[in-house]
Amino acid sequence: MADSESREPYSESIDARLGVIWIGRSHVEQFLRETLQDDSIAVTHSVDTGWSVHGGRRGGNMATATWGTPQMCAEDIAQLLLQQRPIRVGDDRFGLDGPATAAAQQKANELNVRFSEWAWEDPERGAELARQYNELFNIEPTPHSYEGVEISMSTVVPLSKPDPQMIEAAKAALTAAHAFPGRPTSRRNSSQQELGAPPPGVARPADRGVER
Repeated sequence: MADSESREPYSESIDARLGVIWIGRSHVEQFLRETLQDDSIAVTHSVDTGWSVHGGRRGGNMATATWGTPQMCAEDIAQLLLQQRPIRVGDDRFGLDGPATAAAQQKANELNVRFSEWAWEDPERGAELARQYNELFNIEPTPHSYEGVEISMSTVVPLSKPDPQMIEAAKAALTAAHAFPGRPTSRRNSSQQELGAPPPGVARPADRGVER
């Protein structure tokens, strides 16, 4: 079976990023270990304490050059992304370090882009993540069909007999308009993307992580 046929519905349109509530701890930990080539990294998550990234070779090249900066290592960047906190370098005493902050933000963007690719690279993992998303947000296609439904156009053209082609066109338009009312897309506003929330019109569950 082709990969596209084995995937859960809409997997390619789901925005997978670090910190969304429907991706569990084990997947995040696996991603960081593989990407940073460091099996000493540990990720924890709980409702009470939130996300934390522990361990790792924080002074190594992967952490401070490839996926991080000398001022903010990749593990710290990942933790801020998971916690959905701003990426900033500096402190209250000396103020914001603009260039260092910009560099760290660029690495954060690269790490998130890599995670969004990694999530779907393995078909089995992709199917599991898509299933978790669809189950959590209860997103299923609910196509409507108007075949066999008699559509009256008397209120529109009360004194003339409706053209059969007009009736069929109306049925087709109604079917298309209701084909996938809950389909998620990547074109959502920034606040929805940060939370990994479903598109408008789909109820959002309680803010809890998927513990795995």
